Amino acid sequence: MCPTLRHSLLAATMVALVAASPLHAQTPPPAPVPGAEAPPSPNLSAEQRRTMNQRMDAHIRELHDSLRITPAQQPQWEAFAQVMRDNSRRMQDSVAASRTAYDRMTATDRMRFYADVSAQHAKDVVALVAPFQALYDSMSPEQKAHADEVFRAQAQRARKGDRT
Repeated sequence: MCPTLRHSLLAATMVALVAASPLHAQTPPPAPVPGAEAPPSPNLSAEQRRTMNQRMDAHIRELHDSLRITPAQQPQWEAFAQVMRDNSRRMQDSVAASRTAYDRMTATDRMRFYADVSAQHAKDVVALVAPFQALYDSMSPEQKAHADEVFRAQAQRARKGDRT
């Protein structure tokens, strides 16, 4: 996954988690269809897509472990993780769709492309809030404090430029 895409996905996750509060509650997204895959983009090879998905899955596993998700919280976690995967696929498709045309884009075209990607990114972040709120609500007070610290630390690293 390209560094910009990875940073964007990590930032989307972090922003959504930090912003999760009852004031931001949304209607939950529709339940994911198990095993449903987005169709491959014509501008990303199967190997590139597989690598990006593997990196997203690794990020999801790391976050799962870091947040100390319990078996009882697994359904809420799975709903949240599925939205992260869906967001990742949408971002991959946006980036892939622009690859072939990017070199021919005018400055205005590029600005429009960035605006479109930013708007989609904002929608993707909003989509993360409701499933994370359900997960956060299921956490013990100790888990909530730990989750708050995990995302506070991620935000601090991001501000310093360390996106890992």
